[in-house]
Amino acid sequence: MRSAMALLSLRHEPCTWPEKDHPGIRQRSVTGYSIAYRVSPDTGKNDTAGDVEVIRVFGPGQDQVL
Repeated sequence: MRSAMALLSLRHEPCTWPEKDHPGIRQRSVTGYSIAYRVSPDTGKNDTAGDVEVIRVFGPGQDQVL
């Protein structure tokens, strides 16, 4: 349930979580899951950020290779 709420929250605060290993890909972790996503355009500010595209959701213990 928390992971589903985390996905929905990306709509309102997509720039809160940092970019990780790949340029332009942000990553949010919640209850063992990791959500890799892209914001386009990524302005770095939640109030002006563009669309969110979820790239992949990794489960607990899953290898996080994109």
